[in-house]
Amino acid sequence: MKSIWGQINYLYTSCTIKFAINLLYFRKGKVSLEDVNQFVGRLDKRFDYMMILEHFDESITLLADLMCWDIADVLYLNRMQSMKKERSREPLSAELEALLKRHLTPDYKLYDHFRDRLLSRFAQLPSSFKLKVEEFQEQRKQFEEKCIDSSISEPGVYNTLTHPLTAYGQENINCSLLHERDVTLTKLISLLQDPDSSRRKRERGTVAVKALHYADLAQIPRGEKLTS
Repeated sequence: MKSIWGQINYLYTSCTIKFAINLLYFRKGKVSLEDVNQFVGRLDKRFDYMMILEHFDESITLLADLMCWDIADVLYLNRMQSMKKERSREPLSAELEALLKRHLTPDYKLYDHFRDRLLSRFAQLPSSFKLKVEEFQEQRKQFEEKCIDSSISEPGVYNTLTHPLTAYGQENINCSLLHERDVTLTKLISLLQDPDSSRRKRERGTVAVKALHYADLAQIPRGEKLTS
């Protein structure tokens, strides 16, 4: 197991993305706290809405409201679970938490800002919003029970367990698509939405076969555009 410094250095060198402050530069003093605050401010102006994983159901229910979508449009499946789910986890010590906050300041600043902004937005919503979240959660639960068989677990990628589709789920395009891995799902949607099927002609292998299968499930004539 890596030491805490090994883990932090891994984050510095491996997890910097396009919109991120380089944590190594922050640690060396090349990026100041003012730079971090300005960066967070720019993101705040650029993005009207940010969702937080710990409040995912509330976030997605509000998103559906903002976009005038039906609840059925934002249902999802918990198709995987970690094999290590039952492993006990010791809480972070105060010393380790303080160390992380000091050395991962950009991350904490970014997270705290958008979490507080989202919670403030929730607090301004009418009491009926809580009922909408509960309605969403109940619909999502019923949808998942129809789509996947949670009594059966199969080894999946990244040390996970997956649950297979039910007979209903195999014939339902929404269940089947949401049961796919994220990368595959993105490719499939792109292929199904291609109006001239040019990407479908270029794509080879499993994804192309699946695209044709889903087109048949949705009763889309091959080569036509997926519109819903």
